[in-house]
Amino acid sequence: MDLDISYIEPLLDDWLEELQLIIKAQESLIKAEDEFYMPFVAIPISIINAIFKITEYLHLGPDTRYIAIHLYDKFMCSYFWEVYRNADQTESSWSQVCKKVTSQSKLYLMSCLQLANKMDSHFNKLRISQILGILRCIDKKSEYTPDVIFLSEYKLQLDSRILQICKNLL
Repeated sequence: MDLDISYIEPLLDDWLEELQLIIKAQESLIKAEDEFYMPFVAIPISIINAIFKITEYLHLGPDTRYIAIHLYDKFMCSYFWEVYRNADQTESSWSQVCKKVTSQSKLYLMSCLQLANKMDSHFNKLRISQILGILRCIDKKSEYTPDVIFLSEYKLQLDSRILQICKNLL
């Protein structure tokens, strides 16, 4: 067994179990009908379509696409509130918040796909060159480097529940 996999695999299993618990809790909210709940409310249909097309193009499995959708939904919601809290409460700052979130959304989308792929498949990992190629196709206005992609994935990992699970294991 690969040394990296031997350390990561138990964490991934724990993370996926935690994800299943969260999904079951959300399902019970929907079934209870005493609270208004809309999953993936922050994700436009165009993003869902992009995730499906990219995963199909890269020959990634269905689990990867659904994990990516879940990660993207949770991360972008958290990221939006982080940017919003740090902005002034004026109309012009609202425009700036929207611009900042929009400008980073494609990079974070690809980071979510990259992380979801790592969780789903140890053998078919997305390479940074593949991520760069797709980003060049979907975002011709921005310049991306391997360091930017690495930092984006790192930020996503820090924001996700993976670290909470790691803390619980220690």
